[in-house]
Amino acid sequence: VLFRAFNRLGQKCVSEIFNPKAIRNDELYGWLTKTDWNDGILSSIMRNMSRNNPPYNDQQKWKMVVLDGDIDPAWIESLNTVMDDNKVLTLVSNERIPLTPPMRLLFEISSLANATPATVSRAGIIYINEKDIGWKPFVDSWIASRDDEKEQSTLLSLFNKYVTPETLEYIRRNFKTIVPQSDIMRVQGLCYLLEGLLPKLATHKKSLPSVDKMPPAMEKELFEMYFVFACVWAFGGALVIDKQRNHRTEFSSWFKNAFQTVKYPLPEANQPRYEVFDYFASTEDCKLQLWQTIVPDYKVDELASTTDVTDIVVPTPDTIRLTFLMDALVRQRKPVLFVGTAGTGKTCIVKQYLSSVAEEMLSSNINLNSRTDAAALQTIMEQPIDKRSGRIYGPPGNRKLIYFVDDLNMPFVDMYGTQSPEAFLRQHMDYGCWYDRAKLEKKEIKDVQYIACMNPTAGSFFVNPRLMRHFTTFACSYPSEENIKRIYLSILSGHLRVFPKDLQALAAPMVQASINLFASVSERFMPTAGNFHYLFNLRDLTNIFQGVCRSTPSTITNQLGFVRLWINEASHVFSDRLTSDTDMERFETILKDKVKESFTELDQEQLGARPVIFTTFTGDSGQERKYTQVADYATLNASLTNYLQEYNDNNPVMDLDR
Repeated sequence: VLFRAFNRLGQKCVSEIFNPKAIRNDELYGWLTKTDWNDGILSSIMRNMSRNNPPYNDQQKWKMVVLDGDIDPAWIESLNTVMDDNKVLTLVSNERIPLTPPMRLLFEISSLANATPATVSRAGIIYINEKDIGWKPFVDSWIASRDDEKEQSTLLSLFNKYVTPETLEYIRRNFKTIVPQSDIMRVQGLCYLLEGLLPKLATHKKSLPSVDKMPPAMEKELFEMYFVFACVWAFGGALVIDKQRNHRTEFSSWFKNAFQTVKYPLPEANQPRYEVFDYFASTEDCKLQLWQTIVPDYKVDELASTTDVTDIVVPTPDTIRLTFLMDALVRQRKPVLFVGTAGTGKTCIVKQYLSSVAEEMLSSNINLNSRTDAAALQTIMEQPIDKRSGRIYGPPGNRKLIYFVDDLNMPFVDMYGTQSPEAFLRQHMDYGCWYDRAKLEKKEIKDVQYIACMNPTAGSFFVNPRLMRHFTTFACSYPSEENIKRIYLSILSGHLRVFPKDLQALAAPMVQASINLFASVSERFMPTAGNFHYLFNLRDLTNIFQGVCRSTPSTITNQLGFVRLWINEASHVFSDRLTSDTDMERFETILKDKVKESFTELDQEQLGARPVIFTTFTGDSGQERKYTQVADYATLNASLTNYLQEYNDNNPVMDLDR
């Protein structure tokens, strides 16, 4: 705004903006090797501005260098001589770059926690409180940007009805979000969701025949339903379900009471009490409908028998609504963030969505870890983009590209509280560019957007709020027991479709036994200081069925063998994690109880017979290795010995003494 104001006043203003934490200190100021001097980004910019090298000239009234990133002594101390009366940047090469009268340094920061008195005393400081500007100017600006005047008027009245300072304060004080959120983030999420939803309403209106044009009253009602739907997810989509309180359920009750004019369907007899998150605005009949009414059936026949269980997505109301919300935002090029603990299906949902839009958009998967720094992230992100013209870069063929950033909060936090990959991401999300580290040139990156996932209980437990503000955030919680049954029963039934009927009949009791076993193990074996790895989630259930689905009709011919396979997989998934004989004995007791409860018609003595061994190290060489049962350890030893001998005969001898 300041720069545009200068230009409108006839005072030509140019600026260079970058995040100093997105690059290393030597890349900022330059560095010396034994033979060469390597320039830095800031030193290059200031030299060109000072000497009026192109694109700068002496006709420019203001030359601004904006350093938008966390302050810390590691990089700011070198600017002390620029900020004091000397007004000179001294480099390690002994070059001195003067700060000429048109040049200005601007720092945009969120905290002075790591700034030294020497820095603070040299700068004029303007503090902007969250309430100084607030969210209303954003709403006014967004409404003014809508093309239809009738729509502007409707939106204004709906904002006055549903989005008030009192409403936002109540939500902030009474409900807990999975990551910190400010009022402006909630309101921004509402506007972004409306941008994705309102075109669907417009498309529906255009698709109607002229004789069936929507009456104005119905159009207004449907418009309000879309607005309510967006409010529910913008204000409640990030709410958490913890051990003490179900904030989603409480939000649902509050929302229904606060806005009683919203026509939520009354539950029928023997139906559960649905929450506001269970409904969507249906354009067909202009009513709020349950998500579960549009959940498609699981299509088994489309899956090959070799499909990895972890790659299978069984449609549920949770996956359908999260995919719908993600698509609405992605179509408007708005970043989306899914936050949830391990095993809640975040990554799986996103990958399934990316595969469904692969013909329209390219995608690039980026997995962050504690060793990922800004330079490594930039290298990864530059791989799928090409140069278009000048300094403009983008995906090949003028297509769109989605960066899927998984484990957003995993990178290492430096001693000043900054994660350099996040600083790099914010550099691009704020200004649409980053700098070539070799040529020191700005690269403008076009036609790319972001979807991200993170686990709030792992990694740094913290993401810079200035990065988080870009995302519309949704919390991913564990599915209900009903949906868990649906997921694993669909997977197991699909696998057993080529097995005999008596084995297919075991699908439901086996799924229930797995869920009961998982619940008992999670409750009995809690993490402690000595056993901090006693953490169990839905991935453990998935691993059980991953092993069970390795069976074939030729290797499993009866119910006894199939249940023994399940016992083997459950034991490996849970018991292999236990550290003491006492814990293993307790697990065996729990397992026997669950087997007895779920498989009452089978011989319990035969089911519990030991050992239970399944392996692929059987059969003759060259044949397909099938996952089959081995009678005893002697047979297993013979099979392993044969495979070892075969390997030694076909491969050179290894020198193990070296």
